Parts: sequence; C-alpha cells; structure tokens
Amino acid sequence: MATKMGGLLMGIGMATLTMAGIPAAQAEDAMKIHRLDDVVKQYSLKRVDQLPDGVVPIRIESQEELEQMLGGTGQTRGGITTMGTTYGTVSRSCSTSAGMATWNVWADIKVGSSGSFRWIESVLNTRQGLTGTTFGLASRNEYSYVVSQSANSVTIKGGAIVDAYLLINTGMTVLWSAPVECSFTYSIR
Repeated sequence: MATKMGGLLMGIGMATLTMAGIPAAQAEDAMKIHRLDDVVKQYSLKRVDQLPDGVVPIRIESQEELEQMLGGTGQTRGGITTMGTTYGTVSRSCSTSAGMATWNVWADIKVGSSGSFRWIESVLNTRQGLTGTTFGLASRNEYSYVVSQSANSVTIKGGAIVDAYLLINTGMTVLWSAPVECSFTYSIR
C-alpha cells in the first residue's frame, strides 16, 4: 500500500510539473539566475564577454563563498586575500619657539584603508601645550582646530598667548607676553 501511495504522489508531482510546462531542473536554474542577478545588483558587478590576458578567474562554488569574497572578510582563498576596511590612527604635530620652552600642537587623525585605497576619515582630537623649560611660563587663550579637511588632506592650526613671569617680593609680575602659533597639513599620498 505504501509503495502504491508513493508512486501515486510521485505521479501527481510529475503531472503537475509537466502541466505547468516547467521541468524541475529549469525551475532550479531560474532560481539560481535570480539569486545571481541580486548579487550582481548588490555589488554593482559588470558582466564581461572576455577576460583580459593574464587574468585568471576565481571559481566560486556557492553563494556563501561569493558573499564571503565580495564582503571583504579578509580570508585567503586560492592565494588571494580579500581585504576589508581597516582604520588606524596617525599622530602629527607642529611646534614653535616660545622663549625657553616650545609651543606644540598635536592631532590624532583617523585614516581608513581598503586594499590600496586610503582616506582621512576624521580628526579624533587636537591638543596644545608648552614643553621643555616651562618654569616661569604659562599659556592662556589656547586654541587648536581643524582649518580644512578633505578625503586626502587635513590642516590643523593652534596657538595661544605665552606669558613669562618673574617672582619678586611683592608677587608675580609679567615680564613679557607673546602670541605663538603653528599649523601643519597631513596628506595621504
């Protein structure tokens, strides 16, 4: 009885596919083409009729492998390493004389890279201050800021007024005051 029932169900299934006019293999191929078209659209891929000389195609066996390759997971397959986006921090500074001390401006710059492409993502922070022999020196009205920024270049500027003090019996007195300023540009090459 079970054999007759299995045969009847198989017969009904074949009749349904035959009546619909689409063999099972064609339906499966149509689904694969639809999924491939989705992947082509998602990653803005272009179809080519012929490979340039020296280009060896990469054989991908499944949609998961294709997603892994195009998604940039940093995994090695067939001697080719796919690269994802990575970020690093670059620190740059400038300095200028401030009497016995040195006035400095520092910045931490976030740089992104993917393969051979690099770009400036953002300036994480800027700071400024005196270093060296600072005895009797103080700064006021300090500032540092981003003057301009693009994907491949950033300019930072900073400054202050430096006061030199002398300590005498009646208290502290200002010997001199001088504005100090420096700037720098960091560029991606």
